[in-house]
Amino acid sequence: MASMIEIELKKLRNIWNFLPPKPDFIIVGEMHGSQQNAPLIEKFAQALLTQAPHITIAFEWTISDTEFDVIRNYIHEGTVPEKLPIFFLDSDGRVTCEHFDLLKWIRSYNMEHDGSIDICAFDTSLDNGDSEQMLANALLSSKARNPGALFLVETGNMHARNVVYTSNDEECVPMAAILKETNSVFSVFVKYLAGKVLVEGTP
Repeated sequence: MASMIEIELKKLRNIWNFLPPKPDFIIVGEMHGSQQNAPLIEKFAQALLTQAPHITIAFEWTISDTEFDVIRNYIHEGTVPEKLPIFFLDSDGRVTCEHFDLLKWIRSYNMEHDGSIDICAFDTSLDNGDSEQMLANALLSSKARNPGALFLVETGNMHARNVVYTSNDEECVPMAAILKETNSVFSVFVKYLAGKVLVEGTP
């Protein structure tokens, strides 16, 4: 008998039935540290690639341009990195062991499909700044460099909200809402039925 997770993932095969025509950004809002996040991104990518010839998977990673270039080179049939970015080893849950398997899968897919998947990192300030506008600007810059690609974005669920909301009597404009001002945005939120995650070492 198929598990509930397997049944839910099968629904991704029909994701194009739910998307707006020619979406620019599909944003997956998750809880950092869950081991299910990276496998889910892979399933999303597989479903999207049935009709999109090229996609860019965007990660909320804080790494330097030099570090990122090494990772990007790897997924485009380059050499295995000799040294991992420090962020990969202490990432507050935004990178898990499963993300290494995801990068391996992207590399394998690209070898068979002429580099159909690109990646980008959109929290590269290295100054602990995480303003919604900064995150949105980084994604918009990446989109401008690759306008024909569909962007699949993995990010925290607060950034994935595509409407303005109020918190403690203060108006909050999330990253996805900023992107929605000029682009077609579709946000998906991962629902966790049970379990634990570690965020910066705290359950």
